[in-house]
Formats: sequence, structure tokens, C-alpha cells
Amino acid sequence: MIQEHWLTSDNLNEFNKFSNYNYFGISAMNDTIQNNVLYGRPHGGVLTMVNKSFSMNVVPLLIKERVVILSINKLIIINAYLPCKDNKKSDEARDILLEILADISRTLDEVNYIEIIFGGDFNCNLCTNREQSVIVKQFLQMYNMEFIDITEGNTRDVYTYSNVAKGCYSVIDYICVSESLTSSVTKYDILESAYNFSDHEPVEIILNRPMSLTACKDNHAIYSKDTSRPNNDKQAGGRFRFDHCNLGSYYDYTRVLLDPIMNELNNVCKDLEYDRPIHELCSNNDIEGWYNSIVNALLHASHECVPYTKANIYKEWWDDNLNSLKHNCMKSHQDWMDARKPRLGPIFEKRNFDKRQYRDLIKSRKFEAKQNISDSLLHSLYSVKPKKFWGTWKTKVCDSNYVLPNIDGATNEKSASDLFKRYFEKITNSVDEKFNDKMFQKLKKIIPSSSLTNELRNIEGLDRASFNAVLIDIAISKLHNGKAAGVDSLQKEHLVNAHPILYVALSKLFYVIFALGYVPNQFGKGILVPIQKDTNIKGIQKLDNFRGITLSPVISKVFEHSILFLFGKYLKTNDRQFGFATRRSWAVQMLFSVYVM
Repeated sequence: MIQEHWLTSDNLNEFNKFSNYNYFGISAMNDTIQNNVLYGRPHGGVLTMVNKSFSMNVVPLLIKERVVILSINKLIIINAYLPCKDNKKSDEARDILLEILADISRTLDEVNYIEIIFGGDFNCNLCTNREQSVIVKQFLQMYNMEFIDITEGNTRDVYTYSNVAKGCYSVIDYICVSESLTSSVTKYDILESAYNFSDHEPVEIILNRPMSLTACKDNHAIYSKDTSRPNNDKQAGGRFRFDHCNLGSYYDYTRVLLDPIMNELNNVCKDLEYDRPIHELCSNNDIEGWYNSIVNALLHASHECVPYTKANIYKEWWDDNLNSLKHNCMKSHQDWMDARKPRLGPIFEKRNFDKRQYRDLIKSRKFEAKQNISDSLLHSLYSVKPKKFWGTWKTKVCDSNYVLPNIDGATNEKSASDLFKRYFEKITNSVDEKFNDKMFQKLKKIIPSSSLTNELRNIEGLDRASFNAVLIDIAISKLHNGKAAGVDSLQKEHLVNAHPILYVALSKLFYVIFALGYVPNQFGKGILVPIQKDTNIKGIQKLDNFRGITLSPVISKVFEHSILFLFGKYLKTNDRQFGFATRRSWAVQMLFSVYVM
């Protein structure tokens, strides 16, 4: 467990020098560096290093600036940096402490575990009864943990923190364990080294406890929660807003969560270099596991770092003045509530004055926004095609009063969705069961042609180098920003803002998919959205006036674009295909029909 490593996101790769260890943690310097010139001593973040022999067993549960929680075969390891309480900011330190303990408690309540190891800089002496010490000890007792008093029975003067200039010496760093583990502790001591230039001394604990290195069957799930869709407390119909998040934290988070998956894929690809058959190295279940782990890792990182909101919840006209007035309004209202809601007097007048100022400025900002479009919005309007111009205009300026249409007599969402379900099932499942067999027999008749045989031989000669990070980058560039997510809840922004390790992991996964000839089951799932064909029809809408579009998983789209880039020259389109083909729209079809007639 490492405390206050003081590294920015760009320098975290320094821990890669410890080649036998994986590290889990993010930088705590991003906000400080981005907001202002660095001065003073902000807390520098925590990080936990785990021997790579346990890489198949490690599940990151929570990774934040002040706390990292890992699970290794149902053993929970918590590394936390608790706040330092001083007279000037005692209330702030107490709030931070309670927030950290709440995060730990919430995480522990959501997973199954047997024992806990909880260590770090507690910034308090647990042998005293000061406020912070009492809070920490109550938390330890709640989860059946004990702290070890290193001063008990120790003849020498021991301390974990020292400030020679001020003459301060104290014990504030601890490693606490579950009560069931206390009998397994064979050594608990302070490591004293002449090469340690920190004001904290490292604490060492050795436990005589067997640890299985056998990976769990479901170990591919990198996050313990079901993250196939956004959490229940997130609004339905919303999206992750990467334009209002700390991209540096998301970048670090994805590196930490994707690194173990990358190690597994690397092991498979290394063995392929010795001409071992792919079927001996991995199976279809492994592909499913790696794909689900990548999806869950990206969702986990976005849940922690990216706000999830409804569309257009952020207003262009909102500024710092409104934030300040909102804060004053809330504070004066709370003061009025604490004073038992007086109807007269300065507290009552202050509350009404702040509320009136806040309300009037909101009205003023809304009016100005309608009269004068901001420069950023104006740029987004005139820099695109006319159709998108008016689409943006309606979204940003016009009021949206949505009324559910009457669809074959269904006037509520549930009955309408049932009608669409039956309608699309009928028209999409029209292919008989023998269709695949017929197409396979047809393909066998075509293959003997010499030209196709040569092309297929070229495809078989494809090597792993063809699947690389550059290919993934090209494929992702084909996707459009701002598109709705599929069943995986992932957007393009999840990919482009992630650590580059994602691109390498996807390239290796795609090669394994290609070599085994198997794609994840999730690639075949999508969200079907009905779109009205003729928008001029009013009143009752017929089902046949709707066509369906499918929202596919974003990684499946990346895979499709990768395959098209590599094999597009081998894929032929019928000359009679119009629509969904380059320079062959329905208008060309009409001209062709007129010419023939």
C-alpha cells in the first residue's frame, strides 16, 4: 500500500518499473493542476500494488483519490488516506472522513467477502479517544476489525510519523485486520531504513494465511455490480456527459481496470507466437468473458467519473454568478429553517432577498439566451448542413412539448410498445429455419471459382499484425459522436477518452474472435427504435407507417468497421442495390427506372 505518491496522470507509468506487480490507483493531482498553479501540499493519492501472480484473482471494487479497495479471493484489501484534522478546517476534515468511510461501507455491503485488511495513513492515534479516533474505531468495530497497538510490549521508542524540526512523533499509520485474522499475524512492525526520506515510516505486516492462485470461474467480471445498463438511480433516457467530467480521472480509471484484461490477452498472443493452436489457448467462453470485462470496466469508470444526465440538462446561459447566488439562497434558507421559520426580522428578509435575486437572474439569463445565441451555439449552427442546422435550432431554442401519438388505438407507452413488439417480431422473423442451410450450400457452389479461391487464400494468410491499435483507431473514427447507446450503455466517447490500452486490448480480442470464428452473444443484441415514415400523417398512426432502426453495441460497430477495412475489397454488392450504398441513393434508382421505361 502506497500513500501520497504525488504523481500526475502522465507519470503514473513510473510504477511499471516494478515489473512483477500490477498497480491500482489514480492521480489525485489532476484537479489541483488544472484549476491553478500548484502550490502547498495537496494530498497526493493512494495506490495499491499486487503481485502479478494474483492478477487473475484481483477484482477492483473502488478506486478514488483517497481510497482503493480490491478483492482477492474474497479477501478485501482497503488502502485509505484519511484527512488530517486541524483547528482551522476541523469541520471539513470530519466531512471528508465520513465520506471516505461511507464509500468503504457502501462497497463492502455490495460484495461477498470473508476477511478484511484495512491500512493507510489514518492521521490519528487510535489509542486516544479524540473525535476522529473514535469515529474510526466505531467503523472498525462495525465490520469486526481490530487495530494492532504497536507500542504495546515494545521496549523501544516507536512511531510512524516524525517531524524532527518541530519535535513531533506519533503513531498514525495502521494496518487493521478482521478479528478472524489476528491469530494469523506473525509479524507487525515498523520498517526503519536510512533510505527512507519520508516523514512517515513504512509499516509491515506478515500473515500466515494460505492464498489460492486458482482463478474464479467468473473472474472475467471486473466489476461486482451488474453494469449492463446504467444504475437504477440514473435517469432513464439520459447519457454520459463527457463534456462535463474530469477526463483525466476517467483516463486513469480505465487504465487501472483494463490492465488485468490486457495481461490475459497478452498471454494468449504470446503463446500463439510458438504456433500453438488457438483452440488450446482459449475458448468461446473466454471471448465472452473478455468482452464483458471490457464493457464493465468502461462502464465502471464512467459511473465513477462521468455525470449521467438527461439531454439538455446543462444550460449554455449558466455561469459562476448563478452558482454563487444559488449557494447564498440555499444558505440563507437553511439559516431561516434553523431559526424555526420566522415571519419577520433580518433572517426572514435576508432569505427573501437572496431568493429574489437568484430567481430574477435566472429569468434574465433565460431571456438573454433566447434573444442572443451564444458564440459556441452559433458556431455549431452555421458550421453544419442545413438539415442539421434546423435540428440543432429546434433542440436548443424551441420548446419541446412531446405528445405520445395514437398508434392503432394505443395511447400509452406500454400498450404501444407491445404493439411494436408483435409487429416487428412478425416482419423480422420471416426467414425460415432452413435459410442458413440454403445459403451455405449456395456458398459451396461459388467457392470453387478460381478468383474467389485466391482471394480466400489471401484472407487465410492474414496475421496478427493486421489487427493493431491503428486499425481500431481507424474503425472508431468512422463512428459519430453523440449517438445513442445500445444495450451495453456505451457511447463512442467511452472509447475515445479511455486509456490507449483499450485500443490494444480490442485489437487482440478482435484477432482472437477472427481466429476462433466466434463473436460475443451481445453483438447480436440491440435496441429497436420505431421511426415514423410519413410525418405528415396526423391522428391515429398505423403500424406500417413505422420502420425500425437498431441501436447496436458500440464495440460491435468497431469490429464491423475493422472487418470492412480489412476485407471490404472481397465483399461484392449487387448492381441492383440502391440505398445504403455509396453514390447509389433512392433518387438514382428513380432515374434508372425512368430511363428503363
